[in-house]
Amino acid sequence: MFIYRKIYIIDDHTAYLSSLNFTESGTKYNYETRIRVTELEAVQKIDAEFDELYHNPEIAFFSIEEWGSYMYEEQIN
Repeated sequence: MFIYRKIYIIDDHTAYLSSLNFTESGTKYNYETRIRVTELEAVQKIDAEFDELYHNPEIAFFSIEEWGSYMYEEQIN
């Protein structure tokens, strides 16, 4: 199972739930959705969920090379 979402935790007071990529096209040209969360209890819950996911040994973490090998077959030379 793959979980794909973007959570930006800025500090203890602000978080964003977003589709935004921090690239030139993502910040200048694309229409991206994002929700700014500033309610303290909500930010704390988002932070706790992130920590739970990040430290969960049941969730696989892949390097960029591993992701690429799953997505694209290596060409035969």
